[in-house]
Amino acid sequence: MMFDVIRRFMFYVFVTVTGSIAYILITIKNMVVARKKIRVQGSECKFCMNSIARTKQTVLYSDDLVYVLEDINPDAKFHFLINTHEHIVSINSLKRKDIPLLQHMQKIGSKMLQEKGCDPRSCTLGFHVPPFYTIKHLHMHAMGGGFSSLLHKLPFIDGTWLFTSTNQLIATLNKS
Repeated sequence: MMFDVIRRFMFYVFVTVTGSIAYILITIKNMVVARKKIRVQGSECKFCMNSIARTKQTVLYSDDLVYVLEDINPDAKFHFLINTHEHIVSINSLKRKDIPLLQHMQKIGSKMLQEKGCDPRSCTLGFHVPPFYTIKHLHMHAMGGGFSSLLHKLPFIDGTWLFTSTNQLIATLNKS
């Protein structure tokens, strides 16, 4: 019995560490590619609306505060990006006054997933923690319907140094 617990724990540690290393390497590669693209295109943010208008991505929802896109490299059956219209670089730029914006993003993300038939209790809503993100424009990941694989789930585990849930981020901002 004790051996089985130790074996499971060691497997969890192995998967977590190897998945984290793989994600870090992929993130570094994406950052290098993104920097090369920025040099070619200028310093314009690819998530600002005027950039989105020039791409082939379809805006699934839009209001005064946010707009929603499908992730072009989905990690789950349903993977949406809830983006702010205002250019905010990352979660590190947020203050307590931004909590209503985060709550709105969370509401829209949940609504998009519920429209796809996802159970809200099994959905993931949150943000990558800097420096582990490739696009410097605040966007919330809304994922449901199951992850593509365990490796795809690892970068989205709440409370790790890679990812924080929207609820956790709101709680942190409330304490500040």
